[in-house]
Amino acid sequence: MPKDSNTLRIGIPALDSLLVGLKCLREESGQCLDAASFWLNCLGISAEDSVHDVQKGFAHLKEARKALDMLAESIDLSVRRLSQLTETAMLSSGIANLPDELLARIFEIYAENHQISMGTEYHKPSSMVLASVCQRFRNITLHVPALWEIVSHDYCSEHVLMRKERCPNPRVYVHYIDELEEVELVSEYIEELHPNDKWKELDICYSGLKGGQLVLEGISENVQSPFEALKSLSIFNLGNEIGTEEEILPPTQLTEVSHQILDTWSFPVLTSLTLTNVIPRRLLSPNLKSMSLNFQTIGDDQISYNWDFASLKDLLGSLATLSSLYISFFAADVLTPDFGSRRVVLPNLSALSIDVHGQTNPQVLSTLMNAIDMPILAKFEIGMSGSAEDQPEPDAWLRALFDTSIQGARTFPTVQEFHIRSEIEGPKLPYTAMFGALPSIQKLSMSLPGFSGPKLKQLVFRKKSLQNLRKLHIRDCNSLLSHSIIPLLQDLKERGDLGDFELLEVETGSKEDKDVCEILLGERLLWKQ
Repeated sequence: MPKDSNTLRIGIPALDSLLVGLKCLREESGQCLDAASFWLNCLGISAEDSVHDVQKGFAHLKEARKALDMLAESIDLSVRRLSQLTETAMLSSGIANLPDELLARIFEIYAENHQISMGTEYHKPSSMVLASVCQRFRNITLHVPALWEIVSHDYCSEHVLMRKERCPNPRVYVHYIDELEEVELVSEYIEELHPNDKWKELDICYSGLKGGQLVLEGISENVQSPFEALKSLSIFNLGNEIGTEEEILPPTQLTEVSHQILDTWSFPVLTSLTLTNVIPRRLLSPNLKSMSLNFQTIGDDQISYNWDFASLKDLLGSLATLSSLYISFFAADVLTPDFGSRRVVLPNLSALSIDVHGQTNPQVLSTLMNAIDMPILAKFEIGMSGSAEDQPEPDAWLRALFDTSIQGARTFPTVQEFHIRSEIEGPKLPYTAMFGALPSIQKLSMSLPGFSGPKLKQLVFRKKSLQNLRKLHIRDCNSLLSHSIIPLLQDLKERGDLGDFELLEVETGSKEDKDVCEILLGERLLWKQ
């Protein structure tokens, strides 16, 4: 069939050959024990025939094969056409044929991952949208509590009451992103909700010192500690208007009244905490496992902000159960770069992830690492990004993390898994200092498209780094495979040490490199294009 036409045109001799074969197969009930001789027998072709007859037999077989290819392509086109013509009807029919229990679970999964974005205008809740689709959806929606979990202050009282009746453990959103003048606006909303010992999530968003205090005061008027069911807490400070008196203060600061309110709240089952541009001096959360700290530039201007690291140190000191910590810096500076020799011990912290963006001062990273002690840290992740206008300093950032500390060379002897990624271009990174500080790495992941990679042979055999490396994952790392990894693997094989290596995972690479790696590693190579 011509590629540029929908016409299906097959010669009669070829069709006759196919029909003869199909008839033979039908007579055998669709089975043939010798596929290689099937068409020869059906079409009467024999190797003992004359050369002329054998050549004619070859021609018949090739014509039949060409006809089959054209028919197969025609069937593919028919499938595609039918799919296009019936896509909407089939999708609707497929959904309609799903049992109620499965539809309810799909709705639950959607609700579990739904969030209200800061700064958006009022929107119709997803539960109301689903309930308005059809009577069946309405019946299912009304009996799925997860769809009615989210409650926001911009819902009308009737809507809040309806959600209160249908969901016993709400996800409470208190987002006053505009200038807040009265505590009563928050207090009246909180009063309409379930008692706070039923809340499972609390998401607070406000603007500036004054806005934060008014929101917290409004909440506190109608709650009693502890928040017995609260598992997730998020506090987001959108910051202060440029030119206000508050601008001179670190954006993470709270008023003394706000601190006192948070000091009285207790969260006995809280496991997840997210703080953006705000640092309480402490939180009573004896079971907290995961915390995310985001220090962001406020507004469109790339202003470098001083963060209140003294308060951060106090906060971390109150969270002894913390096992996972994520910190993101964007154009960050440090207010008090030297805390002295005392460090906060995080005895259960096993995973640390740091993202650095924009015009962040390397002293911020050094101050952070000098302030905390992580005796069982097992997983360490670093991400770096920034535009050319930001003049990022990836080399200085990494040296601040790995080179030196108050007590001398900084090492992470317990880290077994290390990930580093960068969206920035540059000449090189301080690989010797970095891997020298990580003597126990077993799993290493690198995504460094803008940098020349480390010289692994030199690090392993001369610097005695990466002695325990078992798994290596690389993505977009220029010529790292051919110039560094393959030579290392070849040397390990010659020394008889390659048997301990477990997995090389590669995303993007040349076929030549893949062939070499397959010879060296066999099934221990995972190649992704």
